[in-house]
Amino acid sequence: MNPSTSAGEYIPAATAQTAYNSALTKHGILAASTLDLSNSQDRTTVFGVLEDAITNLENALGVKFNATTNSAI
Repeated sequence: MNPSTSAGEYIPAATAQTAYNSALTKHGILAASTLDLSNSQDRTTVFGVLEDAITNLENALGVKFNATTNSAI
C-alpha cells in the first residue's frame, strides 16, 4: 500500500528477489541449498530467512506491512 495515497500497489519482482537474496546471503544459504523443515535448526533458518526477506522488502518499499489494517485495504 502506498502510504501517501492509501492505494494498493504491486511489488516489483526484482525488488522482492533482491530482498530475498539479501536474506539468503545474511544466513549463509546458497541458492542450491536444501533445508529440512523437520530439522529444528533448518526450520529456524527458514523462518529467519523469511523474516529478514520481509524486513528487507519493507525497507526497500518504505512500508511496514504490519501497519496495514483491513479497513485500509
